[in-house]
Amino acid sequence: MLEFIKHLAGGYGYLGILVLMFLESTVLIVPSELIMGVAGYLAYKGVLNLFIATFFASLGNILGSTVLYFLSKFGRTHLLLKYGGKKVEVGIKRGELLFKKYGNWAILMAQFIPGVRAVISIPAGTLNMAYIPFVLATFIGAFIWCGVLGLGAYLLGQNWILLKNYFREYEIIIFGILVVSFLILVLKILWGFLVKNKK
Repeated sequence: MLEFIKHLAGGYGYLGILVLMFLESTVLIVPSELIMGVAGYLAYKGVLNLFIATFFASLGNILGSTVLYFLSKFGRTHLLLKYGGKKVEVGIKRGELLFKKYGNWAILMAQFIPGVRAVISIPAGTLNMAYIPFVLATFIGAFIWCGVLGLGAYLLGQNWILLKNYFREYEIIIFGILVVSFLILVLKILWGFLVKNKK
């Protein structure tokens, strides 16, 4: 899987990342953690621009999510359940519970929840969420998720691969650490800027 991701992202650049994230968001088993890990590493090596890579990853996420959204909207959920397996069924049920509790905000929240992120588009279509809010929430959530993952790999450089074996099991914890690290980095930059201007 890692070699496949490296081949597409390394060989086709931003287009490869878009295709990979499209596959990830159509319930195919292509982990976004590895996709953005490779993207962040390639940015660290100077091959890609991290911001542009994150944008294309988010765009790929929207395209894949849109496919599931319309399949569900027009009553083809049974096909997704048939070929998606038990994990998809469980993810859909969790997504439906999120919708009942939080409404349209569920789309944004789901981008950070393992097992729900890739299938939240299905209840969105089934429950007739308006398309424009769906796209906006998907893009914002995906951009934050992909951006933090990519930045984490960028900051770790050669060592980003060490997280690969642990990310699926400790996804929320590691993501939280990356977010905190990102905030600390931003605060340090702002503090340095303020101190410099005072002088």
